[in-house]
Amino acid sequence: MGAYDGTTLRPAVKRYTGLSHLDYNINDSLSSFLELSYARSEAVNPVANGAIGPIALEVARGVFVPLSSAIAANNAYLPAQFQPGGANALPPNGALLGFNMNAIDPARNETNNDTVRLTGGLKGTISNTWGWDAYFEYGQNKNDQALFNNVVGSFLQFALNAVKDPVSGNIVCAATLPGPGFNAAAAGCSPLNLFGSQNASAAGLAYAFRTLREYSTLKQEVLSGNIHGDLFDGFGAGAIKGAFGLEARQDKADVTHDLANQPWYNNYFLSYGLDYAGKVSVLEGYGEVNVPLLKDVSLAKYLELDAAVRESNNKNENQTTGAATNGQSVTHNIDSWKLSSIWDVTDWLRLRATRSRDVRAAGFRELYESYAVSAGGPFGTITNPASNQSQVVTPLTGGNINLSPEKADTTTIGFVFSPKSGPLERFQFSADWYRIVLKDPITGPPFGLGVQNIVNLCNAGQQSFCDRITFTNPGGFAGNTAAGTIVINNTAVNLGAFETRGVDFEASYQLPLQDVSSALKGDLRFRLLTSLLYNMTINAGLGASPVDYAGQSGPTGAFGGFNTSPRWQSNFFATYSTGPFTGTLQARYIGPGSFEAVTAYGGAPVAPGDPGYSTTNPNSINTNSVASATYLNLSGSYDLNSHVQVFATINNLLDKVPPVAPGGNGYPTNPVYFDTYGMAWKVGFRVKY
Repeated sequence: MGAYDGTTLRPAVKRYTGLSHLDYNINDSLSSFLELSYARSEAVNPVANGAIGPIALEVARGVFVPLSSAIAANNAYLPAQFQPGGANALPPNGALLGFNMNAIDPARNETNNDTVRLTGGLKGTISNTWGWDAYFEYGQNKNDQALFNNVVGSFLQFALNAVKDPVSGNIVCAATLPGPGFNAAAAGCSPLNLFGSQNASAAGLAYAFRTLREYSTLKQEVLSGNIHGDLFDGFGAGAIKGAFGLEARQDKADVTHDLANQPWYNNYFLSYGLDYAGKVSVLEGYGEVNVPLLKDVSLAKYLELDAAVRESNNKNENQTTGAATNGQSVTHNIDSWKLSSIWDVTDWLRLRATRSRDVRAAGFRELYESYAVSAGGPFGTITNPASNQSQVVTPLTGGNINLSPEKADTTTIGFVFSPKSGPLERFQFSADWYRIVLKDPITGPPFGLGVQNIVNLCNAGQQSFCDRITFTNPGGFAGNTAAGTIVINNTAVNLGAFETRGVDFEASYQLPLQDVSSALKGDLRFRLLTSLLYNMTINAGLGASPVDYAGQSGPTGAFGGFNTSPRWQSNFFATYSTGPFTGTLQARYIGPGSFEAVTAYGGAPVAPGDPGYSTTNPNSINTNSVASATYLNLSGSYDLNSHVQVFATINNLLDKVPPVAPGGNGYPTNPVYFDTYGMAWKVGFRVKY
């Protein structure tokens, strides 16, 4: 049974939703609304690699094998030929066992998510040109997840070290016998036999594989108010308008893992991390001014400028119980802004441009998430640059309350072509070029920069990375050869820069069918959305040259910090409407792409036929292309009356198989762009009063 044989392309999900909305006009100048919604989802998904038992993990160019994979030379379950004195007896120090537990004890993840949201507000007028609105919101999300049959490394090691009890003759765990090998932590151990087929006992599996749980509660409270209206009469092209507002928002997170009932929690092979809690308090105000400059003059049917600014005070407070950082807070004052202009040269040609500074503050996991500190493992082993030997280190990983907000500078320039008469009267076409430069992107958690990257950059003389390393013994790398003598701060960090450039196109046309023939009724509407991504340069800030990922439709690695994209993507809609009926045919196109822009060895991929292709070149791959895909979706609705509508949808109408693009989170394709479910349909109805 293969590692992915038990993996579903899409998890089984049940969803329950409810929404209640009430509008009430208090008087002619004041109205109100109240809305309550609830949603619940229940998802079940098996995990690739099963329960992830004693497996060998490739790390960079070396191999790391967990200690729990060790089989002692005197293991009581060894076939006779491998027992001491046998023809193929194991060496005195035993051997390592590679095994995929998917064949015996498949793991599965179950996630239940509940969301409740209550919001209400008021909307009113002050004068003929001024109005206001205000609202409050309370929301709560509870997300409980469990990973069943997750291996506890220490328990598996105890269970695999099976010997015969010299007194009873029964096979027991060696760590439970009196003597120098006794370990009180092995109490309750049941030996586990992984040799042969169907020999693993239920008791041994239940002992070594436990249930990892996480309980998350997120709460949000918002109070917001806005006012808008005419500031001045303007310059003859229209009134100068303004909008201003204030908002106070508080987000809280409380994440626990049943640590009190699982003292072995830190020994899980896969972990959700430790308990954490935090609060983010935001107070912000904004102002926006719209200034019409010209109207109905030569070469300017209309011209306006728009300017907006937002000031935010963002306070992050760690509330993790028992943590040394409990009560620590960091405050950021954040500025964001926008300048834009619209110029209607004629009634059929519009030019537009925007320049903006956008920001994203770090989220809860990036700020507060923490993990158990343990030396070694696949994420705590480095190649010591002083000795070129593998060495165990102690990585500190998780969130970082000192993270700065990400900043993005966006520039867009475009035009809209929309003739008002002639054969193209109902045709419209637009194109917009964009460039986005992201500064201070947040890397991690949980895996941050990677301990080897930090070590390499420090060894190359970059002091900021050396500051993330603590040497327990003096002398730097050359003076530290013992395991656990190097502690590396691998928590989340602001590092590197992203740049993305492309062009977005949109075309639409409306055709009244009676213009074609008086016997026809209804309208046909066509709409095409197309995007071209011609540059996606990622500078990871790790010393290597920036990489242009534009066109990569193969998946990024698991736990990657960004998603790549094919160069071309399109959505085409053809909609027919007549009376109470509306039907739409959608064609979604994902253009051809590359499998990867850079290999795991840091070089450009070399495919057959490319210069330098060789079976000995670590950057050589058998193919570096991912096929295009086109999906057809069909939907329709019919209004039974003014209150009731029935609808139906069929996705992936032709049941198209996705192209092969294996890797990244266990999928044989890239689920971000390609359908993994096949043809799916749904029917329903809507009621409105």
